[in-house]
Amino acid sequence: MVSSTNTLSILNTYQAIISTFGDFLTVAIHTILYERNIYPSTSFLSARKYNYPVRQNRHPKVCKWIQDAVAAVEAELLKVGAVQRPTRIHVVLQSLNNQAQSGPRPLT
Repeated sequence: MVSSTNTLSILNTYQAIISTFGDFLTVAIHTILYERNIYPSTSFLSARKYNYPVRQNRHPKVCKWIQDAVAAVEAELLKVGAVQRPTRIHVVLQSLNNQAQSGPRPLT
């Protein structure tokens, strides 16, 4: 069993917190893509993260796109001496005609 001091020491630096946030953001983006039916459900694997079942897209280009996007967010958050660090991070999905998607997906 992991002691609470070991668990707390993992997040003792700003960089560790940003890395953990990046990990969470990666899972969140995969989940959004799955729940909003952006890609066919057959392109997702079942996985576990944070002791919960999650879905992860298995297409290499989709995974690379997510990794690149999350790395860009992490880089912005880690800029030292930045005049203006991001205060919000938005994940925007657009339809083919470039209209932002919003609201919950209708239940079918």
